[in-house]
Amino acid sequence: GDLAREQNKTQCRAEILCWLAETLLDINECSQALAALDEARTGLESLPNQEDDSVQLSYARYHYVAGVYHSKQDNYKENVFHLNEAHRIQETILKDHVMTARTMNSLGHA
Repeated sequence: GDLAREQNKTQCRAEILCWLAETLLDINECSQALAALDEARTGLESLPNQEDDSVQLSYARYHYVAGVYHSKQDNYKENVFHLNEAHRIQETILKDHVMTARTMNSLGHA
């Protein structure tokens, strides 16, 4: 009912914030991107169904963009950590998929 709708809104908002953060990173607005990522993470962490594939894929999106952020900050350790987290989730759920390949490509350039 209403609770499920609110949880869906929270998850959708987190996804949109990740897309916003990636766009902000494309134009080197790193501090705004980090704020969007922090808000996305907080939203995802508030969801009760953490192990649900859909929520896990939202976390993969968050981790991928967080990896891009840390790459732009020349923070290799955090970049690789987040990209590995994204890859672990994608490999488990998506298997051989374009998003998994994109993450692998980013790891190759880390």
